[in-house]
Amino acid sequence: MRRTAWWMLLVAAVFLASCETRTPEGIVPPDKMEDLLYDYHLAQSMARQAPDSTAYRYRLYTEAVYRKYGINVVQFDSTMAWYTRHSDRLYKIYERVNRRLVEDVGASGNGTLRSRYTSLSSTGDTANVWTGIPRCILTPMGGNNVFTFSMPADTSFHAGDRVMWHFYVDWICREGQRSAQAVLALTLDNDSVVITNQSIYGSGEQRITAPRADRSIKRVSGFVYVTDTWSASFKLMIVSDFSLVRMRVREPLPSSTPAQSADTLLRRSAGNERADSVRPSKSSDTLRHGRPMLNRRLMMPRQANRQRMTQ
Repeated sequence: MRRTAWWMLLVAAVFLASCETRTPEGIVPPDKMEDLLYDYHLAQSMARQAPDSTAYRYRLYTEAVYRKYGINVVQFDSTMAWYTRHSDRLYKIYERVNRRLVEDVGASGNGTLRSRYTSLSSTGDTANVWTGIPRCILTPMGGNNVFTFSMPADTSFHAGDRVMWHFYVDWICREGQRSAQAVLALTLDNDSVVITNQSIYGSGEQRITAPRADRSIKRVSGFVYVTDTWSASFKLMIVSDFSLVRMRVREPLPSSTPAQSADTLLRRSAGNERADSVRPSKSSDTLRHGRPMLNRRLMMPRQANRQRMTQ
């Protein structure tokens, strides 16, 4: 009886393991998918570094990747759509892809550039205080188009500190606009809120830096929100290497004026550079205001992909 039960458990375990790793016919298996996505991101990086038409070279290099693995654009889109529905598998694949990319970048001498903030300690005048997940995968489809975080500020935050949210963005899509919004919000000890908003139009490094405040920071929140509407062509946004950098600034803050009080709306804007669809935006709009605006802006995309961090 015992032997029969043991064999039944063994057969069930083998069956579950086979079900977990099985992919439908026509879908690229995980081991091959890892190599494909690795080459895909290398192709994107090469296209961004080209001095001439980035869009043309993007198509040229990605089509070369498809030919290397014996697939076409339609098969790639259907494969990515399937892995998006099985996000746990896609996340594991991207963990390995990201590790390989970081190792290769490090071997080329640029590794310290990409990890210069993630490698910071959590103490000191310049510290990385991020405690959340290292990366996330977003799509324009509702329910998976936003990543949020919120964390209380500890005693290491002082009035006048500069706070920067830093990460890298990689888009996987063959056509259409690449568009997202990132917001960083600082709640001060008097419950006023400093919000910095930045548009994201392409792949690459992203920095959202909040203006210095003359009061202590009580909470740091933010989100990345894919603003593109759903389309027939597949689209995926990979956000990786999150870091939240607190910088101690020795210079005193300039004297505040009535127009810069915590109860006043202060907007600073600059023209967005959109010369190429895969180049990151370098501009930001900064809003400083009270809690009602925070409720409208930060709580809007609440439906999914929430990340809460508590200390």
